[in-house]
Order: sequence, then structure tokens, then C-alpha cells
Amino acid sequence: MKLRVALFSFLLLSSTAFAQQPSESDYPVKIHVISSRLLLFLNNGGTSLVQLLAVTIDGRKFELTSDSSEHRLLHPGDDSARVTKDDSEGSYENKKIYEIKFSNGKTKKYFVSGEFEQ
Repeated sequence: MKLRVALFSFLLLSSTAFAQQPSESDYPVKIHVISSRLLLFLNNGGTSLVQLLAVTIDGRKFELTSDSSEHRLLHPGDDSARVTKDDSEGSYENKKIYEIKFSNGKTKKYFVSGEFEQ
């Protein structure tokens, strides 16, 4: 009986550990969203909606893009993010995917689709 109680307690504690929200230190990149807009594309008789963000990261201006199945805009302001993929080659090319963590704990991935001179 004690073994069952101990096993149940272990499983309960381990499941709550996996359900915890990611910490702020997991998202070290500070992103400032300047603007957000939605674009509708027609393709092969269907449509697709993408979300475009104008952002600054470390004082540099970028455009980030993500698929959007909902008609929602991201409010301008500051968010935390992390780089989830970086296939950039040298200092002349940028091919990154950022995961932005919102204030409610949800996350969404965006890829760099534009880079602007300062």
C-alpha cells in the first residue's frame, strides 16, 4: 500500500513539473513590436492568412511573419522571445525563427522575412 501511495505521489509531482510555464530566462531576447498587420493571400482557389510584425530586436529593425488561422492582431509593445532555429550563414545572411512568449504564457513562432537598415 505504501508503495502505491509513493508511486502515485511521484507521478503527481512529476506531472506538475512538466506542466509548469517556461521561465522568463528561457526567453532572453527582448522584442519590441512596432506594428502588426494581417495579409490575405489567394492560392490555388483557397486563401491563407499571414501575420506580419514590424519589430526591433537589439536596436535593429526586422519584419517577422507567421501563419495565422485567426483574424487577430498582436498589440504593439514589448515581449520576450528566443531563437528556436538559426540557419544563418556568416554575417551576410539571416535565417532565424523566433518564438515569442506573450504575457498570458502562450507562445507563437515567427520567421524573419525582412531586415531593414538603421
